[in-house]
Amino acid sequence: MTEKTSTTVLAQKFGIALIMLLITIYVIAVIWRVVALVQIADPIAWLFALGLTVTAGIGVWAVIIELPFAFRAAELSRRLEVAGRDVSDLGLVANASGRPDRGSAIAVMDRLNSEVDADPQDWMVWHRRGIVRRAAGDGRGARADVRQAIKLAKAKSS
Repeated sequence: MTEKTSTTVLAQKFGIALIMLLITIYVIAVIWRVVALVQIADPIAWLFALGLTVTAGIGVWAVIIELPFAFRAAELSRRLEVAGRDVSDLGLVANASGRPDRGSAIAVMDRLNSEVDADPQDWMVWHRRGIVRRAAGDGRGARADVRQAIKLAKAKSS
């Protein structure tokens, strides 16, 4: 594993831990407010408590659903980089933040579409395209590509 890869993995784990900590604090604060609202003998307060409970529940549910996707996508990104097939060979121009420039990402999409058409069973080409689609501003398409990459990688390892 390269130094860049280990730093990226560490940053991802730190980010996930931070998000989980913030969500835990949020849920504790919501429970505290819900208990306070339920103790008030007023139907409006009870409705607010119900609303807080439902929205907090939806938030926790969404995080629980998204965490496995995030872990799998991060693992595939690590494997892609270790294999030397990350997006660094595509000539993407990086912004000051280090993320690929949207215009340069859009410019290489034809090449990536050709790679996917040439070998639709290779999870690496799907994941590469997903990374670039995200940089190009197509979040929904990027998610679909990464999900396909996860599916193909899982089938290949079985």
